[in-house]
Amino acid sequence: MAFVTYDIHGQRSTDRHQSDQCDENANSLPVGSSVTLDGVLIDNTLNTAKSYVKLYANSGPTVGTTLPDMVLVAPAQNTIAYTFASGVAFSNFSFACVTTPGTSGNAGPTNAVVVSCLTH
Repeated sequence: MAFVTYDIHGQRSTDRHQSDQCDENANSLPVGSSVTLDGVLIDNTLNTAKSYVKLYANSGPTVGTTLPDMVLVAPAQNTIAYTFASGVAFSNFSFACVTTPGTSGNAGPTNAVVVSCLTH
């Protein structure tokens, strides 16, 4: 699983945090980091079931136990983009991808889900 941060210049969003195979293991920015989330792109085209991206203001959440601050759904075999016009502030930002919504969901998707988070 690759988790990479890219710098973006000349746009409101200055960073893209991407996981090429997002699963039930949280992808976390360094402890103490604060970001404003501008958008999330979820590519769930390889799965025949919905996937749920859980977003946390917690640098080390226990997926399935820690209450997520936001949950975004990706329809089966589709790509979906979420944008937040005013941005959503997070400290200690993390995200994970599972197949069941709500706090208790902790099983990762069968196939790769690509998740890109645009922040500034």
